[in-house]
Amino acid sequence: MVEFLNSNDLISDKQHGFRDGSSTASAIECLFNLVENKLENKEKTVILFLDLSKAFDCVSHKILLKRAEKCGLRGKSQEWLRSYLDNREQFVEMKNSVCTVRSTNRKVKSGVPQGSVSGPLLFTFYVND
Repeated sequence: MVEFLNSNDLISDKQHGFRDGSSTASAIECLFNLVENKLENKEKTVILFLDLSKAFDCVSHKILLKRAEKCGLRGKSQEWLRSYLDNREQFVEMKNSVCTVRSTNRKVKSGVPQGSVSGPLLFTFYVND
C-alpha cells in the first residue's frame, strides 16, 4: 500500500507525519522557511495549531474506504482494507484485588488500529487532503 500511494503521488509532500525521510523536525523547518519567506516579502502570516488528540479514533471507516476507492485502491486491496476495518469490537475491563468488571463488547465504527504498522499510514492517507 505504501508503494502504491508513493508511486502514484497520493500523499502530499507537505505531509510530514509517519513518512520515511520526514519528521517533526522537517515539518518545523518547512514552516520556518514559509514564515521567513512571507516576512521577507512583507506578507501577513497567520498560523493555526490544532491539537488532534484522539485523532486516530476519529477516522471514519466509510470516508476512508471511499477515498481509497477514489484513489484507485480497488478489488483485492479494497477488500483487504474493508476486512481490516470492519467487524472490530472493543470493551473496557477494570480489575482490582477483589473483582474484575468487564463491559459488553461494542462494534468499532471509526478509528484505525493504534499500535499497528498500518494505522499511521491509514491516518496519513485519511488526513492527506
